[in-house]
Amino acid sequence: MREERAIALRSSHTRGDAEPALFLTEHGRPLGARRIGMIFSEACKRTGVAGTFHALRHTFAGAMLAFLRRQTQRVPELNPLLTLQTILGHSDPSTTMIYLRMLATDLTAIENALGDMYEALA
Repeated sequence: MREERAIALRSSHTRGDAEPALFLTEHGRPLGARRIGMIFSEACKRTGVAGTFHALRHTFAGAMLAFLRRQTQRVPELNPLLTLQTILGHSDPSTTMIYLRMLATDLTAIENALGDMYEALA
């Protein structure tokens, strides 16, 4: 990812530390959330997978909350919900609390799928 980012920034004649955004345009500017969602939707259509970027965000949030909860065994002072709230950029903790319902379900299938995905990328 760093290499691709560096290429995008070099070709745009932008300094490497100019934009902290993860996803950049070919001009080195941050991609907006709406555009990222459109790209994801187009990829889903091309591959025949039913999905939305919002559903992907929910999947990430649920899996991350489960991961953070497990981390409290190693780091007891960690607050999983507050950490997730920060990661997701929620200003109100009650918005983040909806993900607590996901912990009651079995997230093993989601975690296994994410593990398989990361292994495929390695």
